[in-house]
Amino acid sequence: MEESARARAIDEIFISVVLGICFGIIFDVFFRFQFDVVLILGIAVACFVAPMLGASILFFALLLGIARMEFARGGISPLANSLGQKVTLVGVIDIPIQKTYNQETTLTTTDGQNILIYAQNYPHLAYGDTVSITGTLQKPKNFITDQGTEFDYVSYLYKDDIAYVVPNAKATIISHQKSYILGPLYALQNWFVAGYAKILPPDEADLVGRLTLGTKENISNQFRDSLVETSTIHIIALSGYNVTIVANFLRSLFSQIPFLDARGALVGGGIGIIFFVLMTGAQSSAIRAGIMSLTALFGRGTGREYDAFRTFVFAGFIMILWNPKFWSMMYRSNFRFWQHSV
Repeated sequence: MEESARARAIDEIFISVVLGICFGIIFDVFFRFQFDVVLILGIAVACFVAPMLGASILFFALLLGIARMEFARGGISPLANSLGQKVTLVGVIDIPIQKTYNQETTLTTTDGQNILIYAQNYPHLAYGDTVSITGTLQKPKNFITDQGTEFDYVSYLYKDDIAYVVPNAKATIISHQKSYILGPLYALQNWFVAGYAKILPPDEADLVGRLTLGTKENISNQFRDSLVETSTIHIIALSGYNVTIVANFLRSLFSQIPFLDARGALVGGGIGIIFFVLMTGAQSSAIRAGIMSLTALFGRGTGREYDAFRTFVFAGFIMILWNPKFWSMMYRSNFRFWQHSV
């Protein structure tokens, strides 16, 4: 009975913290300049659910969520005055995506600004390169998808702190930066992708690369249209199921090593999961599945029961704390849709 009561108390605290921070982020999205309204709503909600969750914990978490969202907003970009003008920017690039007519990547400037750039195919850019790019600074725009719906591309980029784009950028490599962790992982990814290209036709090779490693190489318009027509376009996105398969494989692999005990196998599997998530570019679906898999491994290592729903909530909570803009943009898009519908 005592253990059951303690487990129930822990659940109430966990739910209070999660709900409080999530509501704080949501309230700050809609009532940014009305903190008095936010505080009144927070107190009202805290008092209403006090018998179940505890008003003090929930209210403190609510304020924490508001503070986290305010901290994530940042200030006005110094590039705002250069919009529509030709600029020259220097920074370090993220993983480049090789497309038919250009290379797409994110440039992080020396003052911390993230710019989406579309550079010519040559010279080939690599992760960690310090480059100088020249082009016209523009604002991203929403576009119509193959299904005929408008995709909120502006909000999609904003969650990654990308507010500007430079199309047709001319890139010059200044130096190569060697990464001892991500560099070899991306080289391994490219090795797999090159292997797929040797034994499969182009479209099929790109599809397998997307399914297994989360690559974002170009798929021909004809093949994409075929996926849309058959309602299978969603399979080209890396899902949590891929990470789950890798997690189970690594756990089984390390358990076969003679000198490793069960806990050592779990640690090895956990390190392998982290490396795989990094190798796939740390996409949101892979991160979520990676957190869930690591939590499951931790539970097995400590002899605790694994609950999929709680783990799912925990993974989403960690991701919201890390980048609250992701969830806030989803709510903002829904709110905008509601405004246009009434």
